[in-house]
Formats: sequence, structure tokens, C-alpha cells
Amino acid sequence: ARVKKLPFSDWRKLPEIIAEMDINLAPLENTIFNEAKSENKWMEAALVKTVTVASDVGAFHDCVEDEITGILCKRCKRMGRCIKESH
Repeated sequence: ARVKKLPFSDWRKLPEIIAEMDINLAPLENTIFNEAKSENKWMEAALVKTVTVASDVGAFHDCVEDEITGILCKRCKRMGRCIKESH
């Protein structure tokens, strides 16, 4: 498995960059701050048909249908397993 960390890019190139990825990761700890985060990361990936593996927190919990529109993980172990299974 390989994780790519990319520099800040022009927002207009974001769809193309995300579409090149196999998986969109959105790991978050269950904190008050993260409860307030939006689902934008998932939505941007969904628009270019890139699957998101996200923590089952906040907006991801409210917007993502587990194993239908993305993969939700309550525990880190499941996130690791889902990543491995996607290849």
C-alpha cells in the first residue's frame, strides 16, 4: 500500500487529483471539533467516483451510507481492514 501526501494545489485541479486516487481516507477522532466538520471531503470524492473510507463521526455518520456510498469505520482496525480489502 502507498499513501500519497500532495502539496497544496489549485482548487480547480482537485477533482482530477482525487480521481487518480484509489481510496479517499478521512480518519477522524471522535471529538467535538470533528463533530462539526462537514462532509465535503466525502462529497468531492464521490463526485469523481473515488471511494471514501471514513471514521463514523459527525457529518460522515449523517451523510455516508455504510458500504453503499462509502465505508464507515467505528474502529481503526476496521479502517485498516477496509483499506487492505479494497486492493
